[in-house]
Amino acid sequence: QYALMMNTVCLSVVNCSDPGFVENAIRHGQQNYPESFKYGTSVAYHCKKGFYLLGSSALTCKSNGLWDRSLPKCLSIYCGHPGVPANAVLSGDKFTYGSIIHYSCTAGRSLIGNSTRECQEDSHWSGTLPHCSGNSPGYCDDPGIPAHGSRLGDEFKTKSLLRFSCEMGYQLRGSSERTCLFNGSWSGVQPVCEAVSCGNPGTPANGMIIYSDGILFSSSVIYACWEGYKTSGLTTRHCTANGTWTGTAPDCTVISCGDPGALANGIQFGNDFTFNKTVSYQCNPGYVMEPASSSTMRCIKDSTWNQSKPVCKAITCGPPPPVLYGKVEGSDFRWGASIQLTIHVQTLALHILAYKTVPEAMRQPETPAHVDVKAIDLPTLGYTLVYTCQPGFFLAGGSEHRTCKPDMKWTGKSPICKSKGVREVNETITKTPVPSDVFFVNSLWKGFYEYLGKRQPATLTVDWFNTTSSKVNATFTDASSLQLKLSGIYKKEEAHLLLKIFQIKGSNDIFINKFENDNWALDGYVSNQTTMDKPC
Repeated sequence: QYALMMNTVCLSVVNCSDPGFVENAIRHGQQNYPESFKYGTSVAYHCKKGFYLLGSSALTCKSNGLWDRSLPKCLSIYCGHPGVPANAVLSGDKFTYGSIIHYSCTAGRSLIGNSTRECQEDSHWSGTLPHCSGNSPGYCDDPGIPAHGSRLGDEFKTKSLLRFSCEMGYQLRGSSERTCLFNGSWSGVQPVCEAVSCGNPGTPANGMIIYSDGILFSSSVIYACWEGYKTSGLTTRHCTANGTWTGTAPDCTVISCGDPGALANGIQFGNDFTFNKTVSYQCNPGYVMEPASSSTMRCIKDSTWNQSKPVCKAITCGPPPPVLYGKVEGSDFRWGASIQLTIHVQTLALHILAYKTVPEAMRQPETPAHVDVKAIDLPTLGYTLVYTCQPGFFLAGGSEHRTCKPDMKWTGKSPICKSKGVREVNETITKTPVPSDVFFVNSLWKGFYEYLGKRQPATLTVDWFNTTSSKVNATFTDASSLQLKLSGIYKKEEAHLLLKIFQIKGSNDIFINKFENDNWALDGYVSNQTTMDKPC
């Protein structure tokens, strides 16, 4: 069967978990129910009245299923101490948004100005600071000195002038100069020194604020990065007298351990070398990994791998047993190597035997009834038995070929050949010669392969074929979406196809589970089968 297979791209939907709600805030931007937060979705937070935002107001779902920033905080608006004029009493000890304080004068003095003030949304008190009237003709009462401020002038007689200023980091609100009037009151508005505000310092991507004592002068914020990210820059910032934060928010960059490098005589799987990601190794046929349990490495938070890279060492069989009436020629006892035995039979003849270094305990399994068996030594699989049913019989179960594994066991199951006269399926299969254009580009072969005695569905797509050299490039795909890129030679006169792997795509676990005992090659013979239904 021949077909054209179109390439498809599989896209998986990335969702972020619910980011949660912020105390004293309203969340916007997600109205679906039940709520789902797909890649690219943004969620915004708005503080309720009486609170100000610290952090980032908007969060966006990233392609890795995580939000780009941590949740902000909504903190209470604070107006600070309103100040107390001379000869006055303040009632009220709460200075947050909505709080109201009251003033009154002592010793029978009259209050001039606002008797009550309220903490507003802009962090300022309503009205102005009042003062109490003087008690002597030609004099004004002491207007006081604002907190975090200073006063130039100590005369309170009529026409006396006072000048006010604030400490560094505070700005004057009210009148900087006041004159004592004839009615015993001061001109202008009572001055107040208010701390400079630096505003929201913001939150870096992949980071968060772990400490803050406000956004006014002398306040501080401390940053930290999420797990898996490292800090670049200063982690602490301070609100300065000019209303700006020192430095800039730090950068949080993902922790990377770097490429650990390829493994000699092995294959590396995984190309993400960032925090908590893994890289796995598989030794080539004929090599064993040391240490045996070190096939997977993980990137840890100090930007190093959790272990050293393993080593693939060649499998050796050791010297063969002594030969009676003969001698051993060859000293290479590595996996796949051959030696020669020279045997003298009554000194009349010399017989040369060549065989591969296979385990001494390997025995060929018993041949079932109605089965012909052929033993071949395939370059990649090793010593292999190929079974065919005798004329008049068909393969009803078991494996068409079995290979001796390094653990001295045979792959697959013993074949079962049944008479065609009792075949239950109403179809006949006729083998026809293999067409000359069987390897045209994008042709699709559908069939199966055998693994541990079970048939597994698979497809083979021809990617490229050279009619002169008979070189073939193809893609092998099984039901688990494991994809193997193959390259090899097709021998037309023998209908023999040998393809070796040069690239693997898919899950590491699937690859290890299915192919850890195989020798990483497609080695066999090509046949063309046509199926015809019998008439009823």
